[in-house]
This record gives sequence, C-alpha cells and structure tokens, in this order.
Amino acid sequence: MAAITLTNSNVNSGTAVTLYGAKLTYGWKSLTVNKPIQQYFGKSEVQFNGWENPIINLTFIIRPNDNGTNVMSWELWNDFIRQKPTSSNQTTLNITTGGLTSNGISGSTAVFSSYALDTTTTGVQNIPVVIKSASVNIDPSDSNNGYFWFVNAQLIETK
Repeated sequence: MAAITLTNSNVNSGTAVTLYGAKLTYGWKSLTVNKPIQQYFGKSEVQFNGWENPIINLTFIIRPNDNGTNVMSWELWNDFIRQKPTSSNQTTLNITTGGLTSNGISGSTAVFSSYALDTTTTGVQNIPVVIKSASVNIDPSDSNNGYFWFVNAQLIETK
C-alpha cells in the first residue's frame, strides 16, 4: 500500500494532507531532435538535448462528507490549487510505498525527487510540484450517488 500526501506551508497549517485511493504515474520525456532524411530508408541521427520536467499524473478521491483530520477535502484541494509557487512556498508531494502496520509504515520505500543526487539527505522524498491542471468527476449514477468525487490532476516536478 502507498501513502501519498500533499503539503504546502499555506494549506492546512503546513500539515501533510493524505490522499484517499491515490494512484499515480511518474513520467519523463526527453528533449530530442530526430530529422529524417528524405529518400533514405536507414536510421537517422538523434540528438539528445536533456529532459523535460517529470510529469506526475495523480488520481485520488474526495469524500465530500468526510471531515477527517488531515485528509483531502474540497476546501483543502481548492487551497492547494490557488497556491502560487515561490522559493519559500512550494507544494510538495510525498510518496511512500510498502506495507502498512497499525504502528505506521513498515518496510517502506520513499520515492525521491528526480533532482535528488543524494537520497540520504533529509527532505529529498518531498517532491516539489506545481499543479498544472485538474479535473473533478462527480457522477451521481456511480459511487453511491456521487458520494465519491474523483480528482485527476497533472503535476509538474520542479526544483
């Protein structure tokens, strides 16, 4: 089981907010130039120029009637969306995978920032992100008359 949280110093008093039913994909895209040559049926040269910032596609559930402590609500989600990233105010994503026990996470592994060169440094598992886009699906014919709101968000990892 994975534990996925979002944190921002201006949201929920800076306390991490847990995402229910969260799933994510973490993807990279290289910056390449590949110019095919007309009338040539062999391979053409590919020039590698670096990487785009990693894209994180995140899906999670908001339960609108759940007033639990430190879990994502509609109000908190709107607070996260409205945050303007600055050097002193970043939204961070924390992903920990592994087995959960009643005492917390056991045998777990953190997913580190792709910019972390030294994964032994404290804090590199807090991945700085910007919320690029998001959509919310509320379907009264599904999920117990719309009790669950499904959020699809695209985040961009930043430095």
